Amino acid sequence: MSPASPFPRFDLPATFWRDALRLWEVGVSAPQVIALRSLRMAAAGARPSARDRTEYLRMSTEKWHAFNHAWAAMALEAWFYPLAVGGALARGGGSVPLPNLLGRGVAPVHRTVRANLKRLARP
Repeated sequence: MSPASPFPRFDLPATFWRDALRLWEVGVSAPQVIALRSLRMAAAGARPSARDRTEYLRMSTEKWHAFNHAWAAMALEAWFYPLAVGGALARGGGSVPLPNLLGRGVAPVHRTVRANLKRLARP
């Protein structure tokens, strides 16, 4: 039997695999979105249509939108993490929940990338 550690034990959160899958989906889908948008840009040429110009504007604004949502979600998770630790320790449990920063941060980006892929892949 190992000696008791003076440090709290951290348990792997149950959402770890879901978040890892989302991160993998972003890694696979983002290059597809880039390729589809690049093809549309090449096809539009020097005179893009109104639909193409709307897509060009969307390309830049959606990145800021997803980034801000991800940043805010991770900031809230980090802000309230001490409350979760304090609650777990007050209940006498030996395990401390890990902050779900990855899950909070990747969720808005995942939603945006997957929605783009669905929208751009339509004929």
